[in-house]
Amino acid sequence: MRDKGLVLCMLVALAQSATSAEIKILSPGALRSTLMEVVPTFEKETGHSVQIQYAAAGPLAGRISKGEVADVAILSRADVDRLVKDGLIRGGDNPDIARVGIGVMVRKGAQKPDISNVDNLKAALRSAKTIGIANPTQGAAGAYLAKTFTLWGMDEELKPKIRALTPGDGLYAGVEKGVAEIGFAPVSEILARKDTLELVGPVPADMQSYNLFAAGVLVVSKEPSAAAALLRFLTSAPVAPVLQQNGLEAR
Repeated sequence: MRDKGLVLCMLVALAQSATSAEIKILSPGALRSTLMEVVPTFEKETGHSVQIQYAAAGPLAGRISKGEVADVAILSRADVDRLVKDGLIRGGDNPDIARVGIGVMVRKGAQKPDISNVDNLKAALRSAKTIGIANPTQGAAGAYLAKTFTLWGMDEELKPKIRALTPGDGLYAGVEKGVAEIGFAPVSEILARKDTLELVGPVPADMQSYNLFAAGVLVVSKEPSAAAALLRFLTSAPVAPVLQQNGLEAR
């Protein structure tokens, strides 16, 4: 009887392993806090395990174009649509996940400038000794800000102050260490670093720019069914308030 019980346990274990999957996600850092909070629930409910790699959305899309293997990619809507056309992401169900706006940050404990309207933000930029933005050649937010400064006629005035830093950790470290007195980054990423950075606030509404993130299952995925289940979970009602708590707007 004990041998039969052992065999039964082994069969159950084998059945569970046959239905569980290992899913690899490529995600921008803007979704890090949300995914860290909700993915364990998905793993518990499904038995699947999830591995997440974070980087700026643009470089992630480049890695996929060069043949990186993963199951799910969360990228800008434009990159998802392009990779569908390129035959690298499955078409048909590529949902919007969330959007995030640009915020202004300072090192924790530093004085917060008034950015309540565009004129006050311009004054804050003129007063700041150094300004951190994502390198415009590497990040969409950095490119947008560089274009905005030009439209304002402030590009030459601000040029000596601008510190074009590597998107992600390079940018945040720059503000944390004082390389930049103030900086611009996605609101959700600033909130995720509340131990070292403080969110001054989102930039004024009339200059705000949102990055819309969408998701898709890669054509090379070995676990397309499990990956599709993850997409359904990320767009489910219980995830929406977690996105909002972390500075994103659910779509």
